[in-house]
Amino acid sequence: MRKCNYFLAIFGLLTLLSISIVACAKPAEFEVISLDITPQVALAGDTISIAAEVKNTGQRDGSYPVILYVDDLATETQTVTLLPAASQRVVFSLIKDKAGSYQVSVGELNASFSVKESSLEQVKTSYPELYQELLKLPELAEIDEKDNDAVREIAYLALRPEYKAAFESILNEGIKNKRKYCTPLQALLWIAYDGDIDADYILLNYSLTKLVPNAWKNTNASENYDSNRWSNFEEVVDRLNSPYLVATYMHDNFSYFYRATFRPPELIFRDKGGACSNWARFSTYCLLKNGYEYDDFEVHKDNAACILAAYKGDYFGAVAIGQAIQGHVVTMYIKDGLFYTLNMGRIVGPFRGEVDAVTNGTFRGWDAYEFRDINAQVTKKVKNRQFDGM
Repeated sequence: MRKCNYFLAIFGLLTLLSISIVACAKPAEFEVISLDITPQVALAGDTISIAAEVKNTGQRDGSYPVILYVDDLATETQTVTLLPAASQRVVFSLIKDKAGSYQVSVGELNASFSVKESSLEQVKTSYPELYQELLKLPELAEIDEKDNDAVREIAYLALRPEYKAAFESILNEGIKNKRKYCTPLQALLWIAYDGDIDADYILLNYSLTKLVPNAWKNTNASENYDSNRWSNFEEVVDRLNSPYLVATYMHDNFSYFYRATFRPPELIFRDKGGACSNWARFSTYCLLKNGYEYDDFEVHKDNAACILAAYKGDYFGAVAIGQAIQGHVVTMYIKDGLFYTLNMGRIVGPFRGEVDAVTNGTFRGWDAYEFRDINAQVTKKVKNRQFDGM
């Protein structure tokens, strides 16, 4: 019995000792030991990252509400629970749409960041080529509030490094010093008018095939080709300033039906199609009006375009003997030293030369072909040629 009492006494003393030690331990105390802001200078609409590292400097575990203050206003709170001497990084995300300087505090630490307006004037300084191309767009001849909002969104995207390559591709479509304006940039403006640019989809992995059809079919500015922006012949020709743009427009709007071979481009535009020769004449006219030059393709130069017709059967003697001829007409053009055919609403190529394009592309196995200028005058004929490529 005495031995049991002895052990109970010892246990009691140890318990009192442990309680005393705990009572003397320093309670949980927290300190914000670092505060970082990225970026410190942002554009309106950018995501700003504010990272604070919090450490428990006490001798007990505990919880601590980490409060982010922006201009003395509590903006967000995150709670951390830490063991003694442990630390944890807490990250806040913030977006500011207005330009200005902002003061930030977490715990006892203070920092600041500034926001710049992503406007046309900002683009003028940071991206002068884009600024000049924006001013060429017919919609921006006079700028109202709706234009300002759309331009501000484009400016914001253009000044982000991850979209730089996309804007370079946009500005390079067509012949820069010959086109009236940059059509893909106009397409982006039409999407911006609706306020729903999906930048990552359209620009991060940029493709003209995602931007232009989206703008031409789905925006209020275009109304799927039903707005008055598509009613004027010359205005539409100005917009169709590259082979892809011509092909896309014809694919979406033209139909095949028989019409007399020689028809003016404006009448083909009003008819919205015709025979293959009508499609070829319209597409060639658009290219020539936007900086492509006629070439007989004996001299291979860039930005050349003409009408290409090919035939099966006894081409030269067909009329005399009344023999039927199978024929087809397309537009041929050269870009970067390579040959392509614009076959109604489809681009075929590239090819190494005119013979390669004829024999391995649109007219594989056909007997003869000829080049025509925009007035449908034959400038060169080739018959009974051994097509071995170039």
